[in-house]
Amino acid sequence: MMNSTNRRDIRDLQPRLNPVRVEAAPKPISPPRVATRRAHFELKGYGATHVGCKRRANEDSFWMLPKNDLWIVADGMGGHAGGQIASTLTVQEMGRHTVRLLSQAERSGAPVDIHSVLTEAVAMANEEISHITDLYPTLHSMGSTLTSMLAYGDTAYFAHIGDSRAYLIRDGRLIQVTEDHSFVQELVNLGHITPDQALTHIRRNLILKSISRNSSQHDISPDIYAVPMKTGDLFLMCSDGLIEHVRDPDILKVTRTHKAAGVPQALIERANSRDYASPSGVGTDNTTVVVVEVGPKRRRRG
Repeated sequence: MMNSTNRRDIRDLQPRLNPVRVEAAPKPISPPRVATRRAHFELKGYGATHVGCKRRANEDSFWMLPKNDLWIVADGMGGHAGGQIASTLTVQEMGRHTVRLLSQAERSGAPVDIHSVLTEAVAMANEEISHITDLYPTLHSMGSTLTSMLAYGDTAYFAHIGDSRAYLIRDGRLIQVTEDHSFVQELVNLGHITPDQALTHIRRNLILKSISRNSSQHDISPDIYAVPMKTGDLFLMCSDGLIEHVRDPDILKVTRTHKAAGVPQALIERANSRDYASPSGVGTDNTTVVVVEVGPKRRRRG
C-alpha cells in the first residue's frame, strides 16, 4: 500500500542544512480529525515520489487525504533544506486549512463556497511559509508550487500555483486542466514560441508564481478550476520533474497500459530512464505523481 505522504516533520528533513528548531516547527504531519462531506463518487488515490538521478534531496512533497477527498502535490525550491521545508509546509498547511475551512462552511448552514475555501487555505499556507522565513533568514529564497484537488459533490476542484500540473484522462484523451505560471507559458500565450519549443527552452524552469515570502496578495491568489466528474475518469497531478522527461502522449500511454495503482511508479521509472532523457540529462529532477481514480457513484443513504 502506498503511503499517504512522503513527509513526517520538517525538523527531520535532510540534509543537515535544515536550520529549523524544535520550538519553531509545526506539529508533525497527521491526518486532520475533521469530517467533511464525501464526494458523490467512489474515489481512490495513489501517489509516489522519487529524488531522481541527479539531486541530493527530494524537494517534492505530496499528501493524500482520502477521507476528505483531498490530494495535494508541491514542488519546493530554495536549496536542499529550503525546498523540502517549503513543500512540506505547503502540503501540510493546505491540507489542514482546506479541511478546517470546509468543515466550518458546512456547519454554517449556508451554501459552501469552494472557491473561497481554497483561496483562503492557500493564503494561510503562504502565511506559514512567510512565518518560517521570517524566523530563519537563511531560508529567504524558499518557496513552493502547489496543485491540490478537492472532490466535492459531483465536481473536482483544483487550486493551482506554479508549474506543477493537473491532468484529466477521459475517454482515451489526456486533457491538461491547469496552466503553468511560468516564463515559457507566457511566451506561448503571447505567440512567441510554440508549446513544443517551451519544453526545451533554456528558461523553462523559471516560474512566475509560488507559495513564498515574496508573494504579494495578488501573486498568491490561486487559479481555481472546476471539472465535473464522471465514472471512469482518472485525474493525474505531478511535479515538473515528470514534464521535463515524459511527454503527454507517453503519459497517456502509461495510463492506458497500467492500472491506476501502478501509474505513479511507472511514470517515475520513465522519468528516470535514459530512454526519456531531456536536454539536461537523465532523471535531472525530483518527480512526484498522484492519480485519483473515479469509480461509481456512492449509494445515498435513505
